Amino acid sequence: MSSVARDGTRTIVPGAYRLYIGGGQPGDGAGQWSDLTITGTTVELPK
Repeated sequence: MSSVARDGTRTIVPGAYRLYIGGGQPGDGAGQWSDLTITGTTVELPK
């Protein structure tokens, strides 16, 4: 999981995240929320 800047740079940023897994948008159908934490330091990925 990474964030993407406008210039295409992808970065993995440590922190707490909440991910929705399902067949549509939250509230539109069946799905499940999952909390996860990425530890470590910020890493820029190669283009």
